[in-house]
Amino acid sequence: MKNPFSREAPVRRVTFHPVADVAALNTVFAGAADAPVALLLHDPWCPISASAYEEVEAVDGDVFIVDVSEQHDVSKAVEQLTGVRHQSPQMFVLKAGAPLWHASHGRITEAAVSAALEAANG
Repeated sequence: MKNPFSREAPVRRVTFHPVADVAALNTVFAGAADAPVALLLHDPWCPISASAYEEVEAVDGDVFIVDVSEQHDVSKAVEQLTGVRHQSPQMFVLKAGAPLWHASHGRITEAAVSAALEAANG
């Protein structure tokens, strides 16, 4: 039986899918035509981005991720495809190939992302 007073780390429910290049990004956007898609622009060297990443780790489901420190062309393509100025960290929920919701920096929380995905599914 599990100890109810245990301070175990939360179970990670997310599966991250790296976006390798602009062609893969186009596939992600095409997939958003049928169902909502979560996309995180993340800088692994930034402490603010690390906090956002930890929040997104608690989200239930699949999240596509772009390493903006390495993939400048992909992050520029996200800006062009969404019409939203690039910031890092930055989170999108896409549906029908367009952003339904986006947030950056401290506004990226597990609750906000989960609520946006739930709204997009409903």
